[in-house]
Parts: sequence; structure tokens; C-alpha cells
Amino acid sequence: DAWTLPQRLEFLYGKTLGAMDMAGRSDARLVVATFMHNPLGEKAYYPLCGKLPERCEGRMKMQVEDFYRFNDPTKLAGKISPGREWVEFDTGGEHRGDWAGWITAAMTYIPERMRHYFKLGVDRFIVRIRGYSLGPGCHCVGDLHELDSVEFIKHDIFFSMCWDMSLSLEEIWRRCNKGRFPDGMLQFFLLSERVADNAQYVNRCLINNNHATFLGSVEHYEYRFRNCDVVNNDECKSRAWILEPSKENLDLIIGEKQQAVDDVVRMVEILDSCRSQMPVCDYEILKKTIDYQEQSVRVFKEEVELYFRYRYFCMTKDPDRFRLLLDSLQRCEHAVEKLRRHDSAQADTAMSLVSNIKSLTWVHCCKTFAAPKGIV
Repeated sequence: DAWTLPQRLEFLYGKTLGAMDMAGRSDARLVVATFMHNPLGEKAYYPLCGKLPERCEGRMKMQVEDFYRFNDPTKLAGKISPGREWVEFDTGGEHRGDWAGWITAAMTYIPERMRHYFKLGVDRFIVRIRGYSLGPGCHCVGDLHELDSVEFIKHDIFFSMCWDMSLSLEEIWRRCNKGRFPDGMLQFFLLSERVADNAQYVNRCLINNNHATFLGSVEHYEYRFRNCDVVNNDECKSRAWILEPSKENLDLIIGEKQQAVDDVVRMVEILDSCRSQMPVCDYEILKKTIDYQEQSVRVFKEEVELYFRYRYFCMTKDPDRFRLLLDSLQRCEHAVEKLRRHDSAQADTAMSLVSNIKSLTWVHCCKTFAAPKGIV
């Protein structure tokens, strides 16, 4: 119990290598994962940098928490075991796509991160693929299915980049698409990344819930605020200024969500224009998914705006803040009821935030002024 974490790990690695020698595998290497839920995050591994036994190779995730876009690239790359390092990629992004049934191709993010690590001397990459169905009621369909799904391109980007880091997205599309989709669909998949980014994050410093679901209470939002101070996550901290309650910041947050709505509407238009040029089964899967995703994005916009308008209502003295909060409540309820046609479970979660904010607003007004009109 008196040992530090690095001391325990060094002991563990040494014992494992010894056991491998005894089994006649002195030629084998030990690939050691660095991911853990530790208060220090990656800092817990700093004492081991450059000190791993020669037969140990460090394996890092592409950032601290899987597919969280606001996480910095791992700071262990090029340091933990220089010249013999692996970076693990999650091409699907279970937190930001796969487990929600969204179309999220991450076509710029994957090569951006791979090139970053390659410049740091990492030339060994490993991918984690999890096959989940698209659309509402998302469920596991098997990992191999994912390689040939309508989102095949995000995996082919990873595999292509492993061979040639200089390839452009257009070149990979031409090589891997093989006539399955018309070229116009390239923009469709590119937009999917921006839609997820703008819908599910606030200035890349705050996320909604894990696995692209909604936050169901003010308390849960406040819990997420604490994640903005993740150890070793400099970019997140540098963007957190937007969380200060001001009209200007609120306008920026709403604008970000509106951009997501505009982009998902554009995705719908592209898909419809390409309908006659793709296999019927592919179109039907994408159409069902994008209709569900469009309404989910609209709810994300209204939910995020509602929370931040409530926060603005409580923390400022803007004379219009109560009226704007009431308008936001009504729009959010309307959007959630439309989502219910696609996914009742998600709609129930979203509606719980509406109910929570109604209750809290009533209490706040009764304490501060008088019983408010318009809150039922």
C-alpha cells in the first residue's frame, strides 16, 4: 500500500516479463495500456516515461476519454516508450455516435490525430471497432458488420492512413467508395462530424451526457461543469470562458446549436438529392437515421438553450430573462414531443429536464418575487 502507482506497475511488468521468459517466450513483447480512471489522469504515468523495460511498449488512447472531442491529444505520446509506442483509436466514437445510432464519420478528426502522433514518433496504431445499428433503438449488430456498413468510410480512413499519412480525404474516398455512393455523399459524411460536434458540445469545453443522450436535470448539467477542469486538459480549460453567464455568451451557445441544425438539414437535402444514385437498402438506413438525428439535433439545441437560459435567469438581472425562459420552455417541449415519434426513451430523458426547470423556476420566483404566471 505504500508503493506509488508507477512502482506497482513496474513490479507488475517485471513479473509478467519473467513469467513470459519461463514460458519460453523471451522473444515476446508486452504492450502495456496506459488508460485508467485516476484523479491524476495521464500524469500518473509521467514517472514511467522513458523507463519502461525494453520489451514493453506503451499503448495510449488517442485522448484521455475515447471520443470526447474536447480532450487534448495524449501527452504521453513520444515519451512513455519512445520508438515503440501504440495509439489506440476509436473510429466509431461510442460516446459521440455509435451508441446513439447517429451518423458520425469523424473524417477530419481521425487523420488530424493520426498525423499529430506520427509527428511525435508514433508509427503503430490500433483500432477499436464496435458494431452498432444506426437510427433509434440502437443495438449491437457485430463488429465485422461495421466494416461494411454505410459508414464504412470512417474505418477506411484509419486503415488507409496507416499506410500513407499523406493521403487526402478525397483520395481515400475515391479508393474505398468503389461506386457505392455518388461523390455528393462525401459532403454528407463530412457534415456529420460537424453536426455531432456543434450539437453535443458547448465550445468544446462542455459535453452533454455520455453516449450522446440528453441531460435530464439541472444538477446533471452542474456535474458536467466540473468536467471542464479535467487534469491535463488544457484546451478544454481555455474554452471555458463561454460558460460565464452573459447575453453575448448565451448568443454564441445558441448560434453553435443553430449551426448544427442548419448542417443536419443540409445533410437531409444531400441525401435526398443522391437517392436515385445509391442502393435502396443504403438509402433506407440513412434516411431513417437522418430523420431521427435531425430531430435529436433540434432537441439538443432547445435543451442546451433552455438550461443556459435558466442559468442566465438565475444569475443576471436582465428584465427580459423570464419571458425568454418561458419561450424556451415552450419550444423545448414542442421539439421533445416530435422526437417521441422516433425514440420515446430519449424523449422521456429530455422531458425530465423541462419538468425540472419548471419546478426550479417556480421555486425561484416564489422566493424572489411572487408565484409566476406561465409555469404549469
